[in-house]
Amino acid sequence: MAALPGWEVSGRAAVTRGQARLVALASRPRSRNDVRKHPRERGGDAVDGGAGGRPGGDLGEQVYPGAGYDLVAVFDALHDMGDPVGAAAHIRRSLAADGTFLLVEPAAGERVEDNLNPVGRIFYSASTLLCVPNALSQGGPALGSQVPEARLRELLAEAGFGSVRRAAETPFNRVLEARP
Repeated sequence: MAALPGWEVSGRAAVTRGQARLVALASRPRSRNDVRKHPRERGGDAVDGGAGGRPGGDLGEQVYPGAGYDLVAVFDALHDMGDPVGAAAHIRRSLAADGTFLLVEPAAGERVEDNLNPVGRIFYSASTLLCVPNALSQGGPALGSQVPEARLRELLAEAGFGSVRRAAETPFNRVLEARP
């Protein structure tokens, strides 16, 4: 979060129904939503996400109703979705005019040969067994876990984001900040 201008780290995580849910990760002094409260305490119903109490489900209106969010974060999941552009477009519509979409995705090179290293091999293996089958089961494009940054930027632009920047990177993850 330190890589995002105007945000401070000050939070905790909670587990609900066996599924990790972020209760509070960051706060901005002018934030309109008290993210320290559980979604049900804020009047939302984001806990089940329309998936019958199990992890997953599509990222539609039932996942988190409302608009005007300062921050929406997706961790290592957009590439797994059947409709990643639709999910990103929903996130875009739910953000405040100056809101931030924090996207954390596996680090990947722009070419296959850039990923032929120990980390890339593990990511390709996981992608073959988890990411691609999940996206295909939802009728999706099956991006896989090795999505080049250029493709993520295209996807975010297609979803309506006007500005995308790499906020941070590790050998395992790439953090992108997208804004309307």
